[in-house]
Amino acid sequence: MTDETMTSGEHEEHVHPPYMKVFSILAALTLIELFIPPTIGDVTWLSVSLLVLIAVWKMKLIMGCFMHLAYDARILLIVAVTPAVLASIMVIVFMMEY
Repeated sequence: MTDETMTSGEHEEHVHPPYMKVFSILAALTLIELFIPPTIGDVTWLSVSLLVLIAVWKMKLIMGCFMHLAYDARILLIVAVTPAVLASIMVIVFMMEY
């Protein structure tokens, strides 16, 4: 905005997402994903379910912080989440076929 339309008390403060915190959480979740299949063993439905849940959690973190959807308008959130939900449904249906 120009100086004419914005007074000194109306400056919006830009909030930076906690990138390093989110990165640390994503790294920890990735390490957990690596150890789930050997730990659980032959119970494939349980390991696949846990891996899908962790993937959804990681997707939420990435979309919220790195894509800045947590700070944007709700319509942009809907536009970004709709394909993610459809892709998740497709993965679940393919898992049922297997």
